[in-house]
Amino acid sequence: MNKNRFPKIVVLVAIFSILLFLVACTDINIEECMPSVLEIFIFDKEGIAINKGTGFCVKDENTILSVAHLFEQYNEIGDCIKGYSINGEEFTLALIDVNHDKDLAILEIINNKMKPLILSDSPSKNLDEVFIIGNTRGYGLSYNKGIISMAKKTLNINGLSKTVVQTNITINHGDSGAPVINKNNQIVGMMSFKLTDGNGQSVDGISFSILLEDIKAFIKQH
Repeated sequence: MNKNRFPKIVVLVAIFSILLFLVACTDINIEECMPSVLEIFIFDKEGIAINKGTGFCVKDENTILSVAHLFEQYNEIGDCIKGYSINGEEFTLALIDVNHDKDLAILEIINNKMKPLILSDSPSKNLDEVFIIGNTRGYGLSYNKGIISMAKKTLNINGLSKTVVQTNITINHGDSGAPVINKNNQIVGMMSFKLTDGNGQSVDGISFSILLEDIKAFIKQH
């Protein structure tokens, strides 16, 4: 009998247990991310919501990132921007800057603070599992998950070339601006738009998020 066989088995079991523990530690804790995300509504002077979307805290306790197209109809005179957290807190927001080419907007929290989410050090890869938290159809924050279908894809949109990340997550109106989160609870993108057919009907399971490098470059400017 091999006297060393039993110790080797013990070592292998120990290594396997450590690997399982490490995998478990890197699984997303969605409850930690949720309080850093906002439902965003734009109200006109009569208090009627004219648009809705999602935003999330980055960089510091007062900075919110969202999508530029959410504010296409926003009028600084008379309109107001409100954010609502999963805890029911109301946030007054001020639009600081937009980049329509990259579909990025940055806002400032006027009356409160939030815990910022962390940007990933590296972009996502093909088939990575990712999660989003979005304000789907304005009915409040909820979760969704899927995979990265293509880590970098260049599309021609209205005659302009745009490089984005394709996912298989189905998104709806209100999910624009939702953070795309990896298994380490880090931001790897932000939901921007979904595919539509020739009749303008949405195609489920094909959505596009903004590149992590574009998000970082935009935040760095502010």
